[in-house]
Amino acid sequence: MKTLHRKPTKKLLGLVVLASSFSALAGTVQAADADADIKPFAMTFHVDRAYGHSILKGKFSRAINRLSASSKTSSKPENATNLCVAYVKSKDLDKALTACDAAVAALTSRKMAIDKRTGRDDSLRVSVQADLSIALSNQGVLFAAKGEHDRARKNFLAAIELDFDRSKAQENLLRLNSVES
Repeated sequence: MKTLHRKPTKKLLGLVVLASSFSALAGTVQAADADADIKPFAMTFHVDRAYGHSILKGKFSRAINRLSASSKTSSKPENATNLCVAYVKSKDLDKALTACDAAVAALTSRKMAIDKRTGRDDSLRVSVQADLSIALSNQGVLFAAKGEHDRARKNFLAAIELDFDRSKAQENLLRLNSVES
């Protein structure tokens, strides 16, 4: 299972949380935030996979170009998750939605296939659930940025239900509630 911190090993196993302020993306977030009390929504991406280091360094165009260059690369759900985050940070919400949808659909399909099998390794199930939780929470942030609060809430609740990285989805849900009030 992936951890949420860096380990001094050859391969980085962690996930890094990327805080994103959507004041430029969704006027509703900034407008509701007259006192600047609302923290930015949080997105998670895979640093140890497909151009995650480019995203970490703020080189979103590079990550987008590399990840979208071949269908083989962009068809992997982890890569689609990273592509979603890179597009959101580049303020291309339509393409971000396509990438987020691809990640959620692929991971949902994987989870359903694993759930049908009995006697499967629980670590695989946990890993897929973790990735699906991340993808759902990221998609919820995107919906919030687009002003689609009901869809965002549904995604955050689904991510929380999967019980991985629950804190980020819960934080995003609290932020969404603050925006709406």
